[in-house]
Amino acid sequence: MARADRSLDLPEGNVTFLFTDIEGSTRLLERFGTRLTSAMALHHELLTGAIGAHGGVVFETVGDAVYAAFSDALGGVLAAHDWGDLGEVRVRISVHRGDVERRGAHYLGPALFRAARILALAHGGQVLVSDTIAGAVTHQLPDDLGLRALGRHRLKDLVEPEEVWQVTGTGLLDGFPPLRAVDARTDVLPRPVSSFVGREPEL
Repeated sequence: MARADRSLDLPEGNVTFLFTDIEGSTRLLERFGTRLTSAMALHHELLTGAIGAHGGVVFETVGDAVYAAFSDALGGVLAAHDWGDLGEVRVRISVHRGDVERRGAHYLGPALFRAARILALAHGGQVLVSDTIAGAVTHQLPDDLGLRALGRHRLKDLVEPEEVWQVTGTGLLDGFPPLRAVDARTDVLPRPVSSFVGREPEL
């Protein structure tokens, strides 16, 4: 695991986070070994270059995952689109914005968890953004990029569901299966077979 140097100029307050990982990286590593390791290094290099070009900073990497921070929402979306192609290695990306607390080179706050949970919904090659990001960039996107609404989804371990959007446009894959959504039921209690309406004495 690598973390950003404390001297880096990391944004604070309301921050846009870009999270990525490689779909099925553990299985691919067992199958391809050092070939995948080289691809992961290229993935980090390409993504880090795109992040820097759009005003972001990589603050942590864990295996095949890259975590970056931006001061504005548009920079995160453009970096997610403009980092290159690794062929059969499918990278999934999420972008979300929220208030966080910075401690040195570390961030603390629920926005990090939400970005990670949105990433877990994605398929390899898919770029997903939260409703917060969609609202901030809708009228700023270049002509070759767009957003497609994918509906409201529950996120693992989080109470509030999220309206999720897919970034579409030139150079991006499309035609993905439904998102990997969490099951809608969160309780383990049996459903009531009738209501208490009109049964005041029993209540």
